[in-house]
Amino acid sequence: DQLKALLGQKQTRRAVDQVHMSVGGIDIGFRGLVAYDVLPAGGYMLGPVVPTLLPLVSSEEIICPYKAEATIRARFCWRHPTVEARLEKLPGRLAEVAAAFTKLGVPPGKVVHATYPDVLSAGSGRFCHHALSDRKLARLTGEPLRKETDYRSEHPQRLAPAGYEAFHTLVPAMARGVNKWSFEFEHPSGEPCDADRPSPRDSEICKSNWARVSLNRHIGHAANRHGWKAVTAHEAEIAGHGWCMADSRRPLALPMARRDGAKWIWSNGDGLASFDPYDRQSERWFRTANDSLLTQYGGKERIIQGAVHPTFRAHIAYADAVIASAGQKDQITGR
Repeated sequence: DQLKALLGQKQTRRAVDQVHMSVGGIDIGFRGLVAYDVLPAGGYMLGPVVPTLLPLVSSEEIICPYKAEATIRARFCWRHPTVEARLEKLPGRLAEVAAAFTKLGVPPGKVVHATYPDVLSAGSGRFCHHALSDRKLARLTGEPLRKETDYRSEHPQRLAPAGYEAFHTLVPAMARGVNKWSFEFEHPSGEPCDADRPSPRDSEICKSNWARVSLNRHIGHAANRHGWKAVTAHEAEIAGHGWCMADSRRPLALPMARRDGAKWIWSNGDGLASFDPYDRQSERWFRTANDSLLTQYGGKERIIQGAVHPTFRAHIAYADAVIASAGQKDQITGR
């Protein structure tokens, strides 16, 4: 519809140079899959956390990844098609897009379809699964907290498991229980993900990874089938820059204040005034819940609305890949 409206404007009527798109994520239910991941696993499913979260993640949008899901959590998404079922219908949906382009007179070779990057990768085979600060994570796991100075020297671009403290404010401390439930993508440390052999027993990280890999495969097949150009170069550029990665000098943690006599002392020095999610020096490639809270708060139901969206760094990677594709052969189809 957007392209049709643009082509219909007399003052801008001209031949199409290129059509850039990245579609499919909404069709397979990415948003509902994230809502599924947000719901806690294990014993927490039977506690007060779930009733608190359900109105916020919307039970109407919770989508399970696989048809064979047989967990307590699956009872919240049995009414809706799974990601697996939606993927089976995706070729037909993309064929409709191709038919629409043909009707508008857009040559197939001028359609560029970008694949989806890995927002969960922390590099070196690691994944972004913890959403807590180092100190909070150490307290929950019982592991000793390493000295920050040693950690920084060994990891100039540190793995910062923070950035989603804002999400925890949605669940009262009393409801989080003795073990203090926290939002995280469940994933056993060191476990590889096999996107070719999905299983209901997979971790949340692996399920999300399978959905992304499967979607990108469909994008490649559609490009080959309809004569489009699939762009994938940005995936390698973005890999390792998942939502938990940040420069140690500009951590992901939400600025916190504590009382010291008559003064308030902020964890980041001077409080919210120095918090800049658009800092051009920041190594952050994706938005966090904290960014969303501090820049576009519209009520607790929308507290993570902008989370996991790309920052200018990821957008630059996208743009570079698309521009380069204009004069190069397609990485998948060879066109």
